[in-house]
Amino acid sequence: MFYFKKIGKSLKLKTIIMVISILFITISITLTINLIQIKDRLKAALEREIYTSGLLVKKIVDTNLSFFALENLSGMNLFLNEVLNSNENISYVFISNKKRIILYHNNLSYENTPLDQAIYTDRILTDSWKILPIGQYYESVTPVSFDNQTIGYIHVGVDKSIIDKEIIKIILKTVLIFIGALIFTILMLIFFISKKIVSPITALSQEMKGITKNMNLKKQVHVIGQDEISVLGKEFNLMLEEIRNYSENLEEMVEERTEELKKSLDQVNMLNLQQSGDYFLTSLLINPLMEENKQHSKNIEMDVYLSQKKKFDFGHRKGEIGGDICIIDEIELQGKQYTVFVNGDAMGKSLQGAGGALVMGVVFRSFITRTKLMKIMRNFYPERWLKNCYEELQNIFVSFNGSMMISAVVGLIDTETGFICYFNAEHPWSVLYRDKKAVFTDESLSLRKIGIDIEKQNLIIHSLQLEYKDVFLVGSDGRDDIMIGYDEKTNTRIINENEYQFLEIVERSEADLNQIILEIKKMGEITDDLSLIRIFYKKEIMPEISEVEAFKIKMKAEKAFQENRLEEAVNIFLNLASKYKKQAVYSRIIDCYRLLGNNYLEKEAEILETALIQFPSNLDFIFNISLVYKKLKNYEKALDYGEKFRLYQEYHINNLINLADIYRLAKNDIGFLKIMNILKMIAPNNVNYIKLKEITEKEFISSQNSRIK
Repeated sequence: MFYFKKIGKSLKLKTIIMVISILFITISITLTINLIQIKDRLKAALEREIYTSGLLVKKIVDTNLSFFALENLSGMNLFLNEVLNSNENISYVFISNKKRIILYHNNLSYENTPLDQAIYTDRILTDSWKILPIGQYYESVTPVSFDNQTIGYIHVGVDKSIIDKEIIKIILKTVLIFIGALIFTILMLIFFISKKIVSPITALSQEMKGITKNMNLKKQVHVIGQDEISVLGKEFNLMLEEIRNYSENLEEMVEERTEELKKSLDQVNMLNLQQSGDYFLTSLLINPLMEENKQHSKNIEMDVYLSQKKKFDFGHRKGEIGGDICIIDEIELQGKQYTVFVNGDAMGKSLQGAGGALVMGVVFRSFITRTKLMKIMRNFYPERWLKNCYEELQNIFVSFNGSMMISAVVGLIDTETGFICYFNAEHPWSVLYRDKKAVFTDESLSLRKIGIDIEKQNLIIHSLQLEYKDVFLVGSDGRDDIMIGYDEKTNTRIINENEYQFLEIVERSEADLNQIILEIKKMGEITDDLSLIRIFYKKEIMPEISEVEAFKIKMKAEKAFQENRLEEAVNIFLNLASKYKKQAVYSRIIDCYRLLGNNYLEKEAEILETALIQFPSNLDFIFNISLVYKKLKNYEKALDYGEKFRLYQEYHINNLINLADIYRLAKNDIGFLKIMNILKMIAPNNVNYIKLKEITEKEFISSQNSRIK
């Protein structure tokens, strides 16, 4: 008991509560099971008791029935009282006849009354013995028979409360036993805890306090035995030994650890310096490729914004590096000045992305330089130049086997007319801002990233005719990748996924580049490299004559055309075209030459060339000039314009049939078979395709016959 007083109150209370709870639960479960069994046994014993009493009464009744009728048995009431008095558990006993009339009852007041008016009426009588629960009683019903017929019943009842009284007695006895057992168990538990747990813990605690109070790290606690308390003492001794070692060698260990940290920090700084050096050297290679951005056209105003996500310090220099690249330059194609531009976003972060941007810049700059130096490249039409540029970029990037890819928009702008043609290799959609409204110019994926090795990926060229004060915008996906919030539940950033948000930004900022950047930053944090190129067309084309005067001249030409004075009509239209440059005017000139016949094919080709200079995006002009040059047997130019048309509309049936026919006439079997295979897949039932196929077969048979002869 002395040792038990020393243990904490919390531990004592918890131990006692735990033991009492376990005993209580165990005894409660056992008691409940036993009470259920005892109740069933008591009920069975009472049933046997009243059944025996019923048999006793039946034996007396059966003896008297040999001499008297059931209704005329004398002294039966006295006998039933004796049965009742001889057994203190029986509550009542009576005899009823078949008509449910009580003939004899231990209580005379119930004699000759109907059974249904007795104390308990819920009885269903049968010809066999049974126990019936009647209200608060269990009743034994024994049939009385004479000459094999049931003539009455003997009823013996016992109060159900007898069972409850017996159970209460048993519970009281059990509770007394439980309390005694509990007191005994607690005393034994106190003795056990005091002897086996409290005493060793108290001794160990006192020794620990002495050691920690005096800070005597050389002293150790005494350990006896192999139990858990002994293990605790051993672990305490080991801890003291480690603390003593740390204490004796602390200064040396601190110096050693400081030296290790200093070396690690030096290594980190060295690696950081090396990495920053790599960043710096890479930026020295990339920046010149973009710093040469230049354009001198008075009709085109171009602005560039470029901000790489990765910033670095190298020495006293600050810089940035990433995968975005913007290049602007000027070239001459077929005697016309073009501004060439590229906006790219290389795959990967930091150095990987910068590597892709570097390759893009070097290859593109090389292609521009060769264009300026080589006459053959300057003779390319713009679409052909873009096609060759794409093929060269694709071949270079594919050679990296998928480790380097770039999305990009590469385009050309006719500085005089404002005509733009470009290709989009999985780059964010370009934007046209006109009349205070911003729209996407290419809302479909026509080309995968440069560097993706796809067996068949045909280039699709997009074109656009800029008007006075139009703004054309291209940019990387940094314009959309804005962190607009933070989800605390999932611990993730919320990134803008609405690409149409950029159109709203352009409209709010009226396509002003600086204002666009401010609007993007207002949305949230920019999470990626961001680059934008803004192209502003500021040439206003003013007709030399008024609309009214042009209309009068046009009506005069139309009158000549209707009266079949075609040469006069052509001259009037040509005069009008020199002062009033409209597509409809050139179309009427072409109609006149077409009606004048093949003698005017060269003039028709000449006017089509002139019309394409003014309206380079008119696909009808491109298609018709290919047909004209085919008739003139200038198959080289006819193919050029036919393939140019195919860069805009790859599967235009009439153009494909025209191209196949030109390849046939030019004896270019490879080109012919290539186009014919495409037609076979997309238009096998086309009349012109079938006709061309028949002509080819006849030519082949004819050539074979010629060889035989």
